[in-house]
Amino acid sequence: MEEKRLTFILCGSSARKLKRTGVNLLAGRALRRSMHPFVPEELGGQFDLDQALRFGLLPVVWDSSAKTDTLAAYAQFYLKEEIQAEALVRSLPGFARFLPVAALFHGQTINVSTIARDAGVARTTVSG
Repeated sequence: MEEKRLTFILCGSSARKLKRTGVNLLAGRALRRSMHPFVPEELGGQFDLDQALRFGLLPVVWDSSAKTDTLAAYAQFYLKEEIQAEALVRSLPGFARFLPVAALFHGQTINVSTIARDAGVARTTVSG
């Protein structure tokens, strides 16, 4: 019996380029899938609170043998591809300095001027 082979050809277009030109984002983009961070129950006996606090629970980082490098690469990719490419901030280096300072104040009432001073960025950057 002859073995059948299944071949896929994957192609796509840049959503950013399509948005800039005002083109409809195509029906093929209607389905969206998201990979959320793990929850402790999913990891069962593999869950390690110290590791979760240090590196988070993103599957790509959690499963990596080089968690520190993977997390740094993920953060750089996020900053470059999502923040800078979408022009969500004017100064990427300033935004990168702002992130760890903002994380320290998570869940607290914040003083925009204090965070701006601690991060070494303009108050308008923090407000934005």
